[in-house]
Amino acid sequence: MSRKPTDSSGMPPRGIRLRQKHPLLHMVEADLPDMAARKALRLMATGRLAAAMAKRPGSVYLSESYYQPRQPVLNTTLKALGSVLGAVTRSEVSFHFQTDEEAREHLLSCGFASATVHDPRSWYGILPIPESRGEPMVRVIEAGC
Repeated sequence: MSRKPTDSSGMPPRGIRLRQKHPLLHMVEADLPDMAARKALRLMATGRLAAAMAKRPGSVYLSESYYQPRQPVLNTTLKALGSVLGAVTRSEVSFHFQTDEEAREHLLSCGFASATVHDPRSWYGILPIPESRGEPMVRVIEAGC
């Protein structure tokens, strides 16, 4: 079995090579959700996603983040449920941050110039989204260069 050549992040450099050869090419690489999330996290952790986006003014990184509950019992229960959900959907379900500020600081530490964490409560009555009984555990995170 032969393996595709990869760059230092372990991903195939096809998109980079195409852009170098054809600078006017606008390319969006699509992948299955699980693989796309793994690629984005790997690129973000090395600062390469922010660096690549900085070359394309107006680019925005959007993702959802599931917050870790502060209550230990609820935290343990949700981790177990996340594992079950991940097995059923064949994807990775994980809980990353406990606060909006923690999520914002993480994005800034990955090289992004700006980071905004959107709380769904700000959109109640504006968008047709369900309202949580308590504090919502999901946030939409937005980062730009």
